Amino acid sequence: MRHLAFGTIRGRLFVLVLAVGVPLLGVLAWGFAEELDREHEGARARALRIAKAYASTVSGEVRDSRALLDRMASRPLIRHPVAGTCDSLFAVADFFPQYPNLLLYDSQDRLLCSAGPQPDDVAASDAAEHAIARLRTSGDVRLLDDPVFVATPESWLLVSFLRTGNAAPGSGYLALVAYFDMDVSSYPRGTVVTIADAQGNVVARSGNDHRWIGTNVGGSELGKLARTLNEGRGQARGIDGELRQYGFTRIEGTNWMLFVGVPNAVAMASVRSLLFRGLGAALVVLILVGILSIKISSTVEKPLEQLAAAVERMGDEGFGRHVSATGPREIAVVADAFNRMAERRARAEGALIESQRELAALSRKVLDVQEQERRKIAHEIHDQLGQLLTALKMDIGGLSASLGEATAAQSTMVTRIRRALDETIESVRRIASELRPAMLDDFGLVAAIQSDVRAFEDRTGIECELSTPDRTMPIDRDAEVVVYRIVQEALTNVARHSDATRVEIRIRLRDDDMLVEVRDDGRGFRPNQSRERQSLGLAFMRERARGIGGELEIEGVEGRGTIVSLRLPFEATTSGEDR
Repeated sequence: MRHLAFGTIRGRLFVLVLAVGVPLLGVLAWGFAEELDREHEGARARALRIAKAYASTVSGEVRDSRALLDRMASRPLIRHPVAGTCDSLFAVADFFPQYPNLLLYDSQDRLLCSAGPQPDDVAASDAAEHAIARLRTSGDVRLLDDPVFVATPESWLLVSFLRTGNAAPGSGYLALVAYFDMDVSSYPRGTVVTIADAQGNVVARSGNDHRWIGTNVGGSELGKLARTLNEGRGQARGIDGELRQYGFTRIEGTNWMLFVGVPNAVAMASVRSLLFRGLGAALVVLILVGILSIKISSTVEKPLEQLAAAVERMGDEGFGRHVSATGPREIAVVADAFNRMAERRARAEGALIESQRELAALSRKVLDVQEQERRKIAHEIHDQLGQLLTALKMDIGGLSASLGEATAAQSTMVTRIRRALDETIESVRRIASELRPAMLDDFGLVAAIQSDVRAFEDRTGIECELSTPDRTMPIDRDAEVVVYRIVQEALTNVARHSDATRVEIRIRLRDDDMLVEVRDDGRGFRPNQSRERQSLGLAFMRERARGIGGELEIEGVEGRGTIVSLRLPFEATTSGEDR
């Protein structure tokens, strides 16, 4: 996934592929949805046309059956039937092949007579008689109001009823059986025709599917679709749970609703082909764009990786190396510009290194000269000025003795002069010691630091704890001077800036180095104040440490104090007489 990160060229080219592919797929999806809507609408319109055609056929069949029944019922022998005398009136079944039987029942629901069915119609006639018998025994009050569909293994039968005897209560009735074709083979595959009565109960369904006869569709999507309309179309799930595009209408002359459903697969067939063609074209476009993107990324990334590797080697090995990269002209221009920059940087780096070397040498020279001048001034102050002040003190004593008995004013004057001379002599000794303590040259580093710590405690009142090693320190004279000066400067900074009450000075000898720490409990400083605290004294401390190969660190935590640490590797010092 690293190669597909957005920051890489390959990642951005991949985004380009997506920028081309996503809108393309979006257009395809939009076109597919539009085409699917059109196909669904077309399927619904087709279903409505089929529904209207079927409704017209059913309505015409019902109308023709009732017209024939009306003519038959007007005959006196049917209005006042006598058993065995009506057979001659039922020849209608012979003249109209679509009617397999005509039945006459009296007021007691007894079959008086029926048309003799043709041999091919016997099964249909028997099925109709059995269905009417079941309806009579069920006491269905709708028996004489609506036609009845009867299913046989071969076909559908439509049975129409009409009362005789002026339709008076208790009169008999005629039942006319007619064939009805519910063949949907000429329509789109899977088309279903369903007829429901006024209560929403299925009375007929194409395909002679008896499972759904009597099922109520009122609570289904199909029933809700036609609840408030006499005619319409829409998408719904049928009583079998399958999603179809429906058209529905009422059958004229009845309370029935006829539904025709065309499966969604029919609507999807042409759209699926369109979708596959569109997806194929989009896939070809995306593959071409992807191949082109990979080619471009390889052309650009390879020379850039070469350039990056060369630059990395240059960073490790110095700016003396040149980079070379093959590829597009722009990358060659970048490589050439980088080479020119590297040449300038190499010259500047060389000059900087030389300047740093000269500066370090100058700094060491300045420190050496400073130390020599300190030693010289300290000796002159101690030997000359100290001796002169001591001689002056002796002369004042001799002068005071030669005066004999002096007045009170003269005695006070002599006392003040002697006290001023004592303070001056003490200041001269302290200044000479700070400039170059004789104890450092005479007794070594530990004695010099101990002397300075006692003087620091007396002068500032800050409690000091000094911890030194028991054995001789394996460092030379120059390193001892540096350690002494760093401790001296650290104590001076504590007195000036820290507001501390306690200072710990620890000198530890380890296997390979010596560690010197000056730790106080003062106010410390915030990390962003570290540069502000870089006084000239601290700068000299760092330079002194570097001059002998040591490392100086200054750490401060606001409110918790400051730690000055010097680490001096033994191998960095030059062996001397104290080694």
